[in-house]
Amino acid sequence: MSVSHTTRTVRTALVTGATGVIGRAIVEGLSKVETLQVVPTGRNPDKLSSLYPSPSGKVLRGIILDQGSNNSILALTSQWNQPLHVLVINASATPKKKEITALGIETQWAVNVLGYHRLIKALAPLLFQSSEKVGEPSRIVVVASCWAGDLNLEDPEFKRRPYDNGTAYRQSKQAERMLSHAWAIRLQEQYGTFPMGTYKGCPHVTVNACHPGEVNTPLSNSLGFGGHESPADGADTPIWVATAKELACVTGGWFTYRNRSVCRFASDTESVRKLWDLVESYG
Repeated sequence: MSVSHTTRTVRTALVTGATGVIGRAIVEGLSKVETLQVVPTGRNPDKLSSLYPSPSGKVLRGIILDQGSNNSILALTSQWNQPLHVLVINASATPKKKEITALGIETQWAVNVLGYHRLIKALAPLLFQSSEKVGEPSRIVVVASCWAGDLNLEDPEFKRRPYDNGTAYRQSKQAERMLSHAWAIRLQEQYGTFPMGTYKGCPHVTVNACHPGEVNTPLSNSLGFGGHESPADGADTPIWVATAKELACVTGGWFTYRNRSVCRFASDTESVRKLWDLVESYG
């Protein structure tokens, strides 16, 4: 894959779930940032090719990514041969009936939890290298939800309890928020902070989670909801977390409508540790 550079200051953002309602709005919003160009990803090649690349040249040709497949994540990583400065993990699955992936994992757990975790794990080294080259932090934005809870670490795939897509979604979003906080700590420990310059003391790679807003989407409909906000409204906070200058050094945060608050799930250190061990056990 080739990524074009029009100036030395151009940075590249990767967005998952880019063919969805909010995903498209995130891509569009990021592409309006002067110093950014965007690579969209999605599972459906026809949807990707019909939407991207954009005439402006700011949205590049998309890459096929099945976020629920570790092989697909590794394939994306292996073909990526350019810097990466912003990773927005937005794709989520919410089937009404229980579905199992080709590797035998419940779909929401595979896409919404393992997929988020594996993407960060696979792309963190590249984000770090890219931050060093441009001299400013790279950013990971985890698009989670305020509608979160009911995480069952003993039966995350509903092997023993009846499947309910709302419960599965809520627990996956709780897990995303917990893992984003854990990754923020881990990446700062692993890659450290800038020793000097404008971003002295700032992490090389930041990780923050956010709520995207209440938008009427196939995902919200699957959960039995509608939505009163526009796609642009829903994408506003993820875009802001990905680009705001005042957040360049912020990591481990939880944001709703551009407001930071304490995530009660991330504060449970023991549960975060157990969750980390669980997702790592999947390999």
